[in-house]
Amino acid sequence: MNKFFKSERGITLPELLAVFVVISVLGTVIMSFLISGFKAQTRIQLESELRDEADIIMTEVISDLYTLKASEIEAQHLPEENTENYYLQLRDGSIIGFYEGKIHLKDKQTVSLTTDKIRLDPSSKIILEDSEKGLYHISLTLTTGIDDNSQTLTTESKIAIIND
Repeated sequence: MNKFFKSERGITLPELLAVFVVISVLGTVIMSFLISGFKAQTRIQLESELRDEADIIMTEVISDLYTLKASEIEAQHLPEENTENYYLQLRDGSIIGFYEGKIHLKDKQTVSLTTDKIRLDPSSKIILEDSEKGLYHISLTLTTGIDDNSQTLTTESKIAIIND
């Protein structure tokens, strides 16, 4: 038989401590990778939710402006005095734009955000770039306010309304 198996010598305390040190170091490295992976997953999920929400809102606003005629606009509040409200007031009483922290559409509808984690940022605005062409620049900014993972996403688009 092998000489090693015949020996009654066991594991010494320094050998046992060395094994524990190696296992501790490996465990620490593995845990740091896991924690950073979870943080990255949370960040990516928030970014995805922001993009999805921004796409939905921008599509709704653009589709309302796309069919809008200049003769349907009663007043332009770009911005409304002493506020961060940017909207077009229509002759039928409805508004299109950003008013009091909400997104307003034609037919007196508002866009509801799909999650409570995301909110409309006050820096969202609509600017008239060229009054002759009826060209508007829409800047939509959404933010998440979750602990240390606060993120902001700004999407921009330009659209011209029908100048009748």
